[in-house]
Amino acid sequence: MVDFEVSGEYYLESLSKPLNHTWTTTEFYVGQNNDAQIDPENRKWCINGRPIPKMPSESKSTLREILTAPPSRAALLRFISYLDQECIASEDVASLPYQILARAIVAVGYKLIDAQGAIETIVETIKAAENYALNPTEQNWDLLFHCATRSYPFGPGDGCLSIPELENGVTCQPGSGCISGSGSLASLGLDDAAVFATIATELLPWINGTDDPLISRPQHV
Repeated sequence: MVDFEVSGEYYLESLSKPLNHTWTTTEFYVGQNNDAQIDPENRKWCINGRPIPKMPSESKSTLREILTAPPSRAALLRFISYLDQECIASEDVASLPYQILARAIVAVGYKLIDAQGAIETIVETIKAAENYALNPTEQNWDLLFHCATRSYPFGPGDGCLSIPELENGVTCQPGSGCISGSGSLASLGLDDAAVFATIATELLPWINGTDDPLISRPQHV
Protein backbone atom coordinates (compact mmCIF):
# COMPACT_ATOMS: atom_id res chain seq x y z
CA MET A 1 0.00 0.00 0.00
CA VAL A 2 1.12 3.56 -0.70
CA ASP A 3 0.47 6.44 1.72
CA PHE A 4 -1.15 9.50 0.24
CA GLU A 5 -2.60 12.82 1.28
CA VAL A 6 -6.36 12.27 0.89
CA SER A 7 -8.72 9.86 2.57
CA GLY A 8 -8.45 6.34 1.17
CA GLU A 9 -5.88 3.86 -0.05
CA TYR A 10 -3.87 3.41 -3.20
CA TYR A 11 -1.75 0.46 -4.28
CA LEU A 12 1.16 0.58 -6.72
CA GLU A 13 -1.03 -0.90 -9.46
CA SER A 14 -3.37 2.07 -8.99
CA LEU A 15 -0.57 4.29 -10.30
CA SER A 16 -0.06 2.29 -13.50
CA LYS A 17 -2.59 4.50 -15.27
CA PRO A 18 -3.13 8.29 -15.11
CA LEU A 19 -4.95 9.61 -12.03
CA ASN A 20 -7.79 11.91 -13.01
CA HIS A 21 -9.11 13.15 -9.66
CA THR A 22 -8.81 16.89 -9.01
CA TRP A 23 -9.74 17.35 -5.36
CA THR A 24 -6.20 17.78 -4.12
CA THR A 25 -2.57 17.68 -5.12
CA THR A 26 -1.55 14.14 -4.32
CA GLU A 27 2.02 12.98 -3.90
CA PHE A 28 3.26 9.40 -3.60
CA TYR A 29 6.75 8.39 -2.51
CA VAL A 30 7.32 4.93 -3.93
CA GLY A 31 11.09 4.61 -4.40
CA GLN A 32 13.08 4.41 -7.61
CA ASN A 33 12.89 0.62 -7.71
CA ASN A 34 9.15 0.91 -8.42
CA ASP A 35 9.45 3.43 -11.27
CA ALA A 36 8.66 0.87 -13.98
CA GLN A 37 5.21 0.30 -12.47
CA ILE A 38 4.26 3.99 -12.53
CA ASP A 39 2.56 5.60 -15.52
CA PRO A 40 4.80 8.39 -16.93
CA GLU A 41 1.96 10.89 -16.39
CA ASN A 42 2.10 10.13 -12.67
CA ARG A 43 5.87 10.14 -12.38
CA LYS A 44 7.74 13.04 -10.76
CA TRP A 45 11.46 12.61 -10.17
CA CYS A 46 12.44 13.91 -6.77
CA ILE A 47 16.00 14.52 -5.56
CA ASN A 48 16.80 15.21 -1.93
CA GLY A 49 13.12 15.80 -1.28
CA ARG A 50 12.89 18.43 -4.06
CA PRO A 51 11.11 17.65 -7.37
CA ILE A 52 12.95 18.45 -10.57
CA PRO A 53 11.16 21.42 -12.22
CA LYS A 54 8.50 20.37 -14.70
CA MET A 55 9.54 21.25 -18.23
CA PRO A 56 7.14 23.58 -20.09
CA SER A 57 5.32 21.79 -22.92
CA GLU A 58 6.69 24.19 -25.54
CA SER A 59 10.29 23.61 -24.43
CA LYS A 60 9.72 19.87 -24.26
CA SER A 61 8.28 19.81 -27.78
CA THR A 62 11.13 21.93 -29.19
CA LEU A 63 13.81 19.81 -27.52
CA ARG A 64 12.21 16.59 -28.73
CA GLU A 65 12.18 17.93 -32.27
CA ILE A 66 15.83 19.01 -32.06
CA LEU A 67 17.10 15.84 -30.37
CA THR A 68 15.31 13.36 -32.61
CA ALA A 69 17.03 14.69 -35.73
CA PRO A 70 19.49 12.33 -37.47
CA PRO A 71 22.89 12.62 -35.73
CA SER A 72 25.21 15.04 -37.55
CA ARG A 73 27.33 18.12 -36.94
CA ALA A 74 24.46 20.28 -38.18
CA ALA A 75 22.12 18.72 -35.59
CA LEU A 76 24.67 19.24 -32.82
CA LEU A 77 25.21 22.90 -33.78
CA ARG A 78 21.48 23.53 -33.84
CA PHE A 79 21.20 22.15 -30.30
CA ILE A 80 24.17 24.25 -29.15
CA SER A 81 22.75 27.45 -30.65
CA TYR A 82 19.28 26.83 -29.21
CA LEU A 83 20.68 26.09 -25.75
CA ASP A 84 22.99 29.11 -25.81
CA GLN A 85 20.10 31.45 -26.58
CA GLU A 86 17.85 29.83 -23.97
CA CYS A 87 20.50 30.17 -21.27
CA ILE A 88 21.10 33.82 -22.15
CA ALA A 89 17.37 34.57 -22.11
CA SER A 90 16.85 32.90 -18.71
CA GLU A 91 19.65 34.83 -16.91
CA ASP A 92 19.19 32.57 -13.86
CA VAL A 93 21.97 29.96 -13.63
CA ALA A 94 19.65 27.67 -11.65
CA SER A 95 17.08 27.63 -14.47
CA LEU A 96 16.10 24.72 -16.68
CA PRO A 97 18.29 25.63 -19.72
CA TYR A 98 21.41 25.55 -17.55
CA GLN A 99 20.31 22.21 -16.11
CA ILE A 100 19.96 20.84 -19.64
CA LEU A 101 23.42 22.15 -20.47
CA ALA A 102 24.91 20.47 -17.40
CA ARG A 103 23.27 17.17 -18.30
CA ALA A 104 24.63 17.39 -21.83
CA ILE A 105 28.09 18.09 -20.41
CA VAL A 106 27.83 14.98 -18.22
CA ALA A 107 26.88 12.81 -21.20
CA VAL A 108 29.72 14.09 -23.36
CA GLY A 109 32.12 13.91 -20.43
CA TYR A 110 31.71 10.17 -20.13
CA LYS A 111 32.30 9.84 -23.86
CA LEU A 112 35.43 11.99 -23.51
CA ILE A 113 36.73 9.70 -20.76
CA ASP A 114 36.19 6.70 -23.04
CA ALA A 115 38.29 8.43 -25.69
CA GLN A 116 41.02 10.05 -23.58
CA GLY A 117 40.99 8.32 -20.22
CA ALA A 118 40.03 9.61 -16.77
CA ILE A 119 41.93 12.90 -16.79
CA GLU A 120 41.56 14.50 -13.37
CA THR A 121 40.25 17.88 -14.50
CA ILE A 122 37.65 16.24 -16.77
CA VAL A 123 36.50 13.93 -13.98
CA GLU A 124 36.12 16.88 -11.61
CA THR A 125 34.04 18.78 -14.15
CA ILE A 126 31.77 15.76 -14.69
CA LYS A 127 31.27 15.44 -10.94
CA ALA A 128 30.48 19.14 -10.63
CA ALA A 129 28.04 18.97 -13.56
CA GLU A 130 26.25 15.97 -12.02
CA ASN A 131 26.07 17.70 -8.67
CA TYR A 132 24.70 20.90 -10.20
CA ALA A 133 22.14 19.08 -12.38
CA LEU A 134 20.74 17.26 -9.35
CA ASN A 135 21.01 20.30 -7.06
CA PRO A 136 20.72 23.38 -9.31
CA THR A 137 21.89 26.30 -7.21
CA GLU A 138 24.05 29.31 -7.97
CA GLN A 139 26.75 27.97 -5.65
CA ASN A 140 26.87 24.64 -7.47
CA TRP A 141 26.96 26.39 -10.84
CA ASP A 142 29.91 28.46 -9.65
CA LEU A 143 31.72 25.23 -8.72
CA LEU A 144 30.97 23.79 -12.15
CA PHE A 145 32.25 26.96 -13.81
CA HIS A 146 35.44 26.81 -11.75
CA CYS A 147 36.06 23.14 -12.63
CA ALA A 148 35.23 23.73 -16.30
CA THR A 149 37.71 26.60 -16.47
CA ARG A 150 40.42 24.16 -15.35
CA SER A 151 39.29 21.55 -17.90
CA TYR A 152 38.91 24.01 -20.84
CA PRO A 153 37.58 23.45 -23.46
CA PHE A 154 35.47 20.85 -21.66
CA GLY A 155 32.55 22.41 -19.84
CA PRO A 156 30.97 25.86 -19.45
CA GLY A 157 33.94 27.67 -17.96
CA ASP A 158 36.13 30.68 -18.71
CA GLY A 159 37.55 30.81 -22.24
CA CYS A 160 36.13 31.28 -25.74
CA LEU A 161 33.78 28.49 -26.82
CA SER A 162 32.31 30.23 -29.86
CA ILE A 163 31.62 27.96 -32.85
CA PRO A 164 32.66 29.63 -36.13
CA GLU A 165 29.66 28.32 -38.09
CA LEU A 166 27.32 29.93 -35.55
CA GLU A 167 28.99 33.34 -35.36
CA ASN A 168 27.52 35.03 -38.46
CA GLY A 169 30.63 37.18 -38.58
CA VAL A 170 30.53 38.16 -34.90
CA THR A 171 32.61 36.12 -32.45
CA CYS A 172 30.86 35.13 -29.21
CA GLN A 173 27.48 36.52 -30.21
CA PRO A 174 24.31 34.98 -28.71
CA GLY A 175 23.71 31.60 -30.31
CA SER A 176 27.40 30.97 -30.98
CA GLY A 177 27.76 28.70 -27.96
CA CYS A 178 30.24 30.98 -26.20
CA ILE A 179 28.23 32.91 -23.62
CA SER A 180 26.58 29.88 -21.99
CA GLY A 181 29.47 27.54 -22.68
CA SER A 182 27.34 25.18 -24.78
CA GLY A 183 29.94 25.49 -27.55
CA SER A 184 32.08 23.15 -25.46
CA LEU A 185 29.98 20.28 -26.78
CA ALA A 186 31.51 20.70 -30.26
CA SER A 187 35.01 21.73 -29.16
CA LEU A 188 36.46 18.47 -27.86
CA GLY A 189 37.77 16.74 -30.97
CA LEU A 190 35.09 14.03 -30.80
CA ASP A 191 32.91 12.84 -33.66
CA ASP A 192 30.07 15.37 -33.84
CA ALA A 193 27.39 12.87 -34.86
CA ALA A 194 28.37 10.54 -32.01
CA VAL A 195 28.35 13.45 -29.55
CA PHE A 196 24.85 14.45 -30.65
CA ALA A 197 23.62 10.87 -30.35
CA THR A 198 25.10 10.64 -26.84
CA ILE A 199 23.39 13.87 -25.76
CA ALA A 200 20.05 12.72 -27.19
CA THR A 201 20.32 9.38 -25.40
CA GLU A 202 20.98 11.21 -22.13
CA LEU A 203 18.31 13.88 -22.43
CA LEU A 204 15.32 12.30 -24.16
CA PRO A 205 14.37 9.83 -21.38
CA TRP A 206 14.53 12.69 -18.85
CA ILE A 207 12.51 15.01 -21.10
CA ASN A 208 9.92 12.27 -21.68
CA GLY A 209 9.75 11.40 -17.98
CA THR A 210 10.64 7.73 -18.52
CA ASP A 211 14.06 7.71 -16.84
CA ASP A 212 16.73 9.96 -15.41
CA PRO A 213 20.17 8.75 -16.51
CA LEU A 214 21.81 10.91 -13.86
CA ILE A 215 20.15 8.71 -11.28
CA SER A 216 20.04 5.37 -13.05
CA ARG A 217 23.57 5.38 -14.55
CA PRO A 218 25.13 2.18 -13.20
CA GLN A 219 28.55 3.68 -12.66
CA HIS A 220 29.74 7.21 -11.94
CA VAL A 221 33.17 8.79 -11.99
